[in-house]
Amino acid sequence: MPLRTGQIAGTTLYQGPNGLTGWTTYEPGSKSWQYANGALSTKSSRWIGRNVRLSAQSCVEFSFSNPGLPDAFFVGLYSSIPPTKDYYSFGLFRNAVLLDRVDSEGHGKLLGEIPHRYSYTHPDVRVRILADKIGQNFWLYFDGMEVGHWHDPEPCGGIDTGITFQTFERKTDTRISGIRISSWNGEHYPAKFEEPR
Repeated sequence: MPLRTGQIAGTTLYQGPNGLTGWTTYEPGSKSWQYANGALSTKSSRWIGRNVRLSAQSCVEFSFSNPGLPDAFFVGLYSSIPPTKDYYSFGLFRNAVLLDRVDSEGHGKLLGEIPHRYSYTHPDVRVRILADKIGQNFWLYFDGMEVGHWHDPEPCGGIDTGITFQTFERKTDTRISGIRISSWNGEHYPAKFEEPR
């Protein structure tokens, strides 16, 4: 389902990246993640994270590039740094997307796996996630098209406000760029897709 985006974004919480400063990696000081030309990149399966002070209702956007078709790419929201417990983990696979809620003991509870027909054959995908911890609803979009919606029947007890990225691909560079994280008014618009001017 297309998404009208013009009225979604509120206060910008983070926009970048502009370097590795402020980001934490699995092995601090290592070169598992690098920064160049406005993008974070890696060939490893290590995570990178940052406290972006996510609000209870947030809009997360970024461009994801990996021509080598990774087996899986994960985005953690409302996570501590490092990610340990009480957060949400989106899994972006070649033919399906899923959402897990990681509980207070670090165990993942699958909230749903959704097949999709979106192709990763082109190198760049614009990802948008609408996260509503108040209403416990989450939407995922690729290039403005909705590919997944989940409702969590139980509240997440976490109070952290970080984001993490992790990929399982060791052959080609995974690149993340154009990150924009903002507060969101919690309204979902299932209307004709219109990019904001």
